[in-house]
Amino acid sequence: MTEKKLDKMTLIILVLLLVNLLATAGIAG
Repeated sequence: MTEKKLDKMTLIILVLLLVNLLATAGIAG
């Protein structure tokens, strides 16, 4: 159960980082 929770948190963090990168690229580009 704990591992699943950790995986979900990691996935959310990765998604947020990806969105942040895309937003930065969109502003810069």
